[in-house]
Amino acid sequence: MAGDLKCAPEAVYERAVAGEFIVLLSLARVDGRRYPAFQLDERLDKSLLKQIIREYRDADVSSTLLWSFLRSPQKIFAGLTPIEMMLGGMPPAPVTRCKNASKLRRNCCTCVSLRMMPRSGATA
Repeated sequence: MAGDLKCAPEAVYERAVAGEFIVLLSLARVDGRRYPAFQLDERLDKSLLKQIIREYRDADVSSTLLWSFLRSPQKIFAGLTPIEMMLGGMPPAPVTRCKNASKLRRNCCTCVSLRMMPRSGATA
């Protein structure tokens, strides 16, 4: 990860300690640290990731459990994972019955359908 960020491994670790990155401990690595690659994606909502990391730390939950959660599809996100949501994924719009027709339509302009709205004020 340090190579991708063009900085020293210690700088990456300092950012992880500050809550900017998820760091996973691994006995398979010389320095024992692994950083999930999704954190380098430019689409990532970095402020949301920092908030999630802070919430898990405040609850004294391990980064391994956080990593497990982030990779698990969630019903509330229409089967997407939290990582997919932080990368801008959107659950599909629900199929609604159009008031002006007898058939089902997606996103009919004359009907109100519930769908997830983009996050306002999201920063990258």
